[in-house]
Amino acid sequence: MSEVTTYFAAFCGVFFTLAVYTFLYKENPWSRFAEYAFIGTAAGYDIAYSLDWLRGQWEGTWSTTTSGTIAFIFAMLVSLLWYFRFSKRFFWLYRIALAVVVGTGIGLALRTVV
Repeated sequence: MSEVTTYFAAFCGVFFTLAVYTFLYKENPWSRFAEYAFIGTAAGYDIAYSLDWLRGQWEGTWSTTTSGTIAFIFAMLVSLLWYFRFSKRFFWLYRIALAVVVGTGIGLALRTVV
């Protein structure tokens, strides 16, 4: 890394550390900015990491057969149903995804009991 990048990274680290510690005095715009910057960065990193993992799953095992492709598409559609939890109008679609997950969990648990 170049010197400018190193100094900028150190400056950001010091700035955000002090901004977080200002919360000890009382809540202020600096601590709020540091909190929101952390949450935004963590959410962005999580989305990028999840999409990279999803691409790796697709390239590795699911894309080799037709039945694997259909199962992958079905899993993606069921996983998208989780977001209907935030809609009053389409809340009933969220229950489908919840039923699939609960049914799968109960089936896997009962398999070991019997």
